[in-house]
Amino acid sequence: MARKRDTLGELLNIKTRNKESHRIEIYFNRWNALSGAFKAQGFKDELLRYFPIGAVACLEAYFRAACAELLDKGEPYSSRAEQLAKDLKLDWRSIRAVEGRAITSGEVLAHSLSLNNLGDIQRVMNALLETDFLSTLRDARDGYVLPFFPLPLELDPDTVQEPSIVLADPDKTFRAVARTFELRHIFCHESAASITVNRDEIGECLHQCRLFLKAADETIWRVVEPNPAHTQQEMTDRAAQAYRVAEAKVNEVVRELEKMLEEKERRLLDQIQDRWRAYVELDASLKATDYEDGTMHPMIRYRALEEQAKHRADDLLEFVRSLSWLRGT
Repeated sequence: MARKRDTLGELLNIKTRNKESHRIEIYFNRWNALSGAFKAQGFKDELLRYFPIGAVACLEAYFRAACAELLDKGEPYSSRAEQLAKDLKLDWRSIRAVEGRAITSGEVLAHSLSLNNLGDIQRVMNALLETDFLSTLRDARDGYVLPFFPLPLELDPDTVQEPSIVLADPDKTFRAVARTFELRHIFCHESAASITVNRDEIGECLHQCRLFLKAADETIWRVVEPNPAHTQQEMTDRAAQAYRVAEAKVNEVVRELEKMLEEKERRLLDQIQDRWRAYVELDASLKATDYEDGTMHPMIRYRALEEQAKHRADDLLEFVRSLSWLRGT
């Protein structure tokens, strides 16, 4: 008998292994690490076989994160996802995990999507955005996330009137992305001893995949951030505001919970909250360590604080519901 897939276990393991799960962090950090490794000297040609595998891992992780982000925004994306979710099967444990917010419904569906080639990516993004995704990428322009991902040509936002097209030759880019998926399949599932790995081809695949991700991110940013921040300070200010909103929600739920508790229980809740705040401060500092000397550091730290605050509010809400049911209030 075939072993039943443990969707929840897979997702929780992935989240444990991934310190950086936002689509921006996947691209900015993971892709830069891959590119840096390729530029290094002294490794044998046999190791070239790894780079298409790493590139596809980045592509898959990026688009799963992007899909989860869109789905968790709600409408209209949740309705558009119905055709993608028609074959999705969840066990009760996974459903309860979604209700308890250990994982989100968007993460569950995104994890279950097939993203094995360029056609799969196009199919999924076509459905969520209700547009021809690859056609949209042809017109993608640089400018939305300039502080994160500068292109090889330096762009000065104060002097450039018309943002440059990201994909100079879209068909070339799409062919290279498709070829990267093909090479990944070959090197993962075949010995391919007779194939001579061409360093120039691998390098071109990596370059074009990077441009593909850049164009995709510009396109997705226009959806999730119709009025985007254009400077690092603006991004930091928005991250700080998002954290304050999430923290206010925690405080609101705490006040609701306190009304249901006896004096002794309220004192215990106060102690728990004090220790939770100390924990999240340390957790945010840890997650921002890699950015410590850069201008992105405060923004990354605020994002980590916001994420923890959202989880805490969800946990407390679940406790309020349980307590209300147990005590009949």
